[in-house]
Amino acid sequence: QQQELFILEKMLTNKQLTLSEIELVLPALFHVNSMKDSSLVYLSEKGANFLGYEKEEIMPFSAEQLATIVTEDTLTHITPRFVEFYQEEDHYKVLSAFQQINQKGKEGYEWVYTTTKIYKGLNAPISLSIPVKQMGQLSQQLTGLLEDNLFIKKHYQKFASLTKQEREILKLVVMGVRRQHISDQLHISIHTYDTHRKNI
Repeated sequence: QQQELFILEKMLTNKQLTLSEIELVLPALFHVNSMKDSSLVYLSEKGANFLGYEKEEIMPFSAEQLATIVTEDTLTHITPRFVEFYQEEDHYKVLSAFQQINQKGKEGYEWVYTTTKIYKGLNAPISLSIPVKQMGQLSQQLTGLLEDNLFIKKHYQKFASLTKQEREILKLVVMGVRRQHISDQLHISIHTYDTHRKNI
């Protein structure tokens, strides 16, 4: 994606391609945001279809309206990285991140992998987004890893508060080791095991 963005920028600069022609060439979702307020300047037809909107309906989307398309987690952890990236105005840098996207009329969210660079000609960020589901065999593994990462982020403080022995017990419980075996293995009484288990 990074290489594609540099090639696209060169083709746009040399007027070999227009924004609307890019979507005919790329399988990815293509969009341009405003450097000033992150509002949507341009979105490919594929992008609008993926989100569940008509192109004319979504094109004037403000930063506030775009915030409704991403999940709270993406808004909190990922969006600030993009805003900071825009503010750097470094035309040679590229930023990539996984985002959770809400599709109009659908429950839950979809993971997309977005790569962005600042295009000198427009002085605006141009981005390619690929839905993780379109990544073939990798998609299930990636989705699993991303969901695990979210779970860890959400529960890390709780995990960090466990004692060393509680973590060891948790590991053995997850592995399916029985209560008596854990007690024997860690040289603790059943009562102590039960107390740790209750704390966990």
